[in-house]
Amino acid sequence: MTAGDIAIEISDARAKELEGRTSVTIGFRPEHLEFGKAEKGSAQIELTADVVEYLGAQELLHFSTKSGDVLALIGSEHKTPRGTKVQLGLSLEKLHLFDSATGAAIR
Repeated sequence: MTAGDIAIEISDARAKELEGRTSVTIGFRPEHLEFGKAEKGSAQIELTADVVEYLGAQELLHFSTKSGDVLALIGSEHKTPRGTKVQLGLSLEKLHLFDSATGAAIR
C-alpha cells in the first residue's frame, strides 16, 4: 500500500479488507513510530526531519510528505538534528485504516 511517497507492506488479510476501495487514509500515533530499523512485523519508513522540538525527555519530529505531515515522538537520547534522514519503524498492528470518502474506520 502506498500513501504518497510512503510505501507500507500489509498482510494479505488486511489487503483483502481494502478490495473495492479507491482511496484509503492511513493513520498512526506519533508515539507508535520507533527510531531505527524496523523489526519483523513492522513497516520501515525513511523521512527527513523538517522540524525538531526538544521536549526534555522526548523529541517531537515533524516530517512533510506528499500525502501530508507525519509526526514522531521519540526519546531525546537521539538528539536528531533538523534535516536529518531518519529511519522509523511502525508496527503494522498499530496501523489504522480509514475509508477516505466516508472517514469510517476499516476494521
